[in-house]
Amino acid sequence: MEILSVHYRDTKNIGDRYCNPLDYFGFEVSPDVKIVKADVRNIPDDAKPDVVIIGGGAIARHCRELRVLFPSAKHIAWGVGATQATDEIVDASKHEKFSQGYELYGCRDYRALDTYVPCASCMHPLFDKQFEIKHESVVYGHAGKMPLAEEARALNIPHLLNNDKSGFGGAIAFLASAKTVVTSSYHGAYWAALLGKNVAVIPFGSKFYSLRNLPPIVSSVEEGLTSAKNFPGSLLEARALSKDFSNRVYKILFGEGGC
Repeated sequence: MEILSVHYRDTKNIGDRYCNPLDYFGFEVSPDVKIVKADVRNIPDDAKPDVVIIGGGAIARHCRELRVLFPSAKHIAWGVGATQATDEIVDASKHEKFSQGYELYGCRDYRALDTYVPCASCMHPLFDKQFEIKHESVVYGHAGKMPLAEEARALNIPHLLNNDKSGFGGAIAFLASAKTVVTSSYHGAYWAALLGKNVAVIPFGSKFYSLRNLPPIVSSVEEGLTSAKNFPGSLLEARALSKDFSNRVYKILFGEGGC
């Protein structure tokens, strides 16, 4: 069996790089199972998958093209998201359209479909590590959309971008170093909540409004410092939902059992 696992893999965006569920859940149960991980925009020409797993990230728009590209394969979406430039929740009709022909379709956009599953990055062992609190507040900006660097400098608050060369480890250590996080990054908001931080978000699209744990929506870093809130239990919930979904995937691939 060949499993093709695709997401936005070739990118500087840390959240996109670390959202592949097959980086956290193992399905190589025998030598007969081959897993190929690829960027959805650069799939190997020789790929002949029996199963295609897409996710995570705001990648749902690629679901239909994968069905056309591999019509005989089983298709599974895991933690896929959609977004548009609005201040409303993600339009559920988008997922209803993208999910056609899928054996299992789990989206990260809360309330968009019956099957909600969060980004699988919640399974990373760094979320179990204890970090020293070094700052009252930090700012985590989206490099391409809303960096927030100038406002952070003006307020003398530590700042990091979501494409920083320190990678996932650097991002988590940075978010964990403060009591409060103000961010314009989807994964920044998600990870900060998992870390138990007070979080506020400055959004630029509907994906933010569809977070399971929706932080206060603010228009500035300064406003976020006084509006932020935390979400106790969010890490345990995200991991439980992810493990449950992985068992559903396992049953589709191999029958009864679990991983």
